[in-house]
Amino acid sequence: MEKIPVTITVRGEQRRDSEVTQMEHTVEGTLEQNGEELTLRYREPEEAGLGETDTALTFRGEEAVLDRQGAVKARMRFIVGQRHRVDYRTSQGELLLEVRTTFLSHNLTQSGGKAMIRYHLTSGGQTVGNHTLKLNVKEREQ
Repeated sequence: MEKIPVTITVRGEQRRDSEVTQMEHTVEGTLEQNGEELTLRYREPEEAGLGETDTALTFRGEEAVLDRQGAVKARMRFIVGQRHRVDYRTSQGELLLEVRTTFLSHNLTQSGGKAMIRYHLTSGGQTVGNHTLKLNVKEREQ
């Protein structure tokens, strides 16, 4: 499996009540293809507030899976219309979340592309926020 060097622009938006929080950062990573499965791998930048955390985001069919390992540990599954439980672990403790995906789309290929995921997070029946994650992936010159 070839690891293609890529530049990934990550845009995130969180809405809770009337508050909107946005962030954007650009990171270097890799894109790997294994059959119909595409995986983006990158280290979260300091400004993301996740400490030393490596992220892998895998797209296969109608599903995406986000794995974080390091200071933050979590595995989030995104399938439109489904709910999934998430154990979100940090150095401050563990939080049990539920993710409900409302939109998932990507046109990623080995040369890059775009992806977008919209999802709703709850904890203990209370809304944590409505999130949008947008990725723009470009092959990096070596």
